[in-house]
Amino acid sequence: GGRAEVQAAHIWSVASGGPDVVQNGLALSGTVHWLFDRHLISLTDGYRLLVSHNKVPSDLRGLFAKQMDRIHLPKDKDLWPHPNYIAKHREAFSSI
Repeated sequence: GGRAEVQAAHIWSVASGGPDVVQNGLALSGTVHWLFDRHLISLTDGYRLLVSHNKVPSDLRGLFAKQMDRIHLPKDKDLWPHPNYIAKHREAFSSI
C-alpha cells in the first residue's frame, strides 16, 4: 500500500526572494506541492483554497480540498502563513 507523504512548501519562493521562515511555509502532499509551485492553486487572504479549474485536471482536483475550503492552520497564530507571502503567491496565480 501507499504511505503518507508530506512536504514543506514555500509560499513565496526563496529563489524569488521569499524568506525561509515558518510563516512562509505550508505542509502539502507531493502532488499538491507541485501544483502550488506552478501557481495552479493558491490561497485567499482568509486562508481559503483557490484552484485554477481551467488548468488543473479534474482527476487531480480530488487530491485536495474543494475550492474555497479553508486550510487547516496551527493553533498558534504566530505560525500561520503570513498574509504578505500569500498575496505574493496569489499575484502569480492570478497571472496564469
